[in-house]
Amino acid sequence: MSDQLAANEALDRALKLRLEELRPKPTVMTYNCLKREGIHTVGDIVAKTEAELLDMLRGNWKGVDEVNLLLAELNQTHGLDLKLTASEIRDRVLGLDIEEFEPSTGTYNCLKSEGIHTVGDLIAKTAEELLLVLRGSRRRLEEARGLLQQVNKTYNLNPALELRPGDSPFL
Repeated sequence: MSDQLAANEALDRALKLRLEELRPKPTVMTYNCLKREGIHTVGDIVAKTEAELLDMLRGNWKGVDEVNLLLAELNQTHGLDLKLTASEIRDRVLGLDIEEFEPSTGTYNCLKSEGIHTVGDLIAKTAEELLLVLRGSRRRLEEARGLLQQVNKTYNLNPALELRPGDSPFL
């Protein structure tokens, strides 16, 4: 396994860690504030700015420091650098190969033959364009739609980071 692949897998595992799985655990106050704001995973945390976290933690700088310490511990334990911004996480997910989500052979072959290799390539298409790429198959279009829903679920993306093409009725 290449070093880059191992690093990507370690980062993916870390981003999917739920608050309950963090060691050391966050304090009850920090945990409750984050959960109330819809923060469930490390990926949700690193998608926020320090100012947003401060607001979520009701102006409690001690809570922000605690979150930073939790991330520092994860970085040290897993050899990571979890100071990502929301756009970096989104870009990373957009670069994922669609093959990782195991589409059917027919759907996969249609997409590949038209140069659609990544999640980003997929969401750049409108529903009409994809219908042409998928040879008019509404079943394959629904499968591609399900693939993107799986991406959002797998990576626990915040609603602000969900993969939705701007002008496409695809999703």
